[in-house]
Amino acid sequence: MQENAGRVDWSKIVTETYELAEAGLKTNYYGVKELTKTLIPLLQFSSSPRIVNVSSSMGRLEVCE
Repeated sequence: MQENAGRVDWSKIVTETYELAEAGLKTNYYGVKELTKTLIPLLQFSSSPRIVNVSSSMGRLEVCE
């Protein structure tokens, strides 16, 4: 039986460029930041305001060598 059966080595499939990384940061960091800043005045009208962030394990940053 293989030890890594069912596991995918994404480093051999996906190649990340600087431009793709920058686009990802703009969407996933700055997009969330700006949306939150925009919604704060609306949330202040609520008696129990909530912001819920959802992520996945695919969003991890790793150093590939």
